[in-house]
Amino acid sequence: MAVISATLDWDGVWVIKEDEIPSNIPDEEGIYMVHSGKRSDEPNKWVPSSYELLYIGEAEEVRSRIAGHEKWSCWKRNCKNHILLKVARCRFGTTKRQKVECCLIYKTKPTCNDECKDDFPHKNDTIQITNTGMISPLKDNYTC
Repeated sequence: MAVISATLDWDGVWVIKEDEIPSNIPDEEGIYMVHSGKRSDEPNKWVPSSYELLYIGEAEEVRSRIAGHEKWSCWKRNCKNHILLKVARCRFGTTKRQKVECCLIYKTKPTCNDECKDDFPHKNDTIQITNTGMISPLKDNYTC
C-alpha cells in the first residue's frame, strides 16, 4: 500500500465564462475547482459562504482544459451567481494528480462530477491532501 501526500496551494478566484477564459489562468499542470459564488459589496471580493462546489478536475494545462470543457452546461445550470475557478498548480505527474483529484471528488461530491463520486477506486493507496491558500469551499485536509 502506497501513501501519497499532496499539498495543494489554491490560487484564484477567476470569474470564468464559456466564451471568455481569462488569459492569466495558469496553463500548466494542476488541479482545479469550479464553484459558484456571489460578489461581496467590497470591490474584488467574494462571499465565501455563498460558494457551492460544482466540479473538481485535473489537467496538464488548466486554462486550455477549461476552454471548451464538456461540463459547461452543468456548471451554468447549477450556478446561482458567478462561475468561479481556483487552481492548485502541481507537478505530480498524471497518475498522482488523478488520484488526488479522485480523492477530492470522493470526499466533496461536486454536483457536476460523475467519476469517483460514489466510490474511491484507488483502494491500494492512502491519499493525504493538505489544502492551503484560497481553499474555500474545501476543508483543510482530506484522507482517502
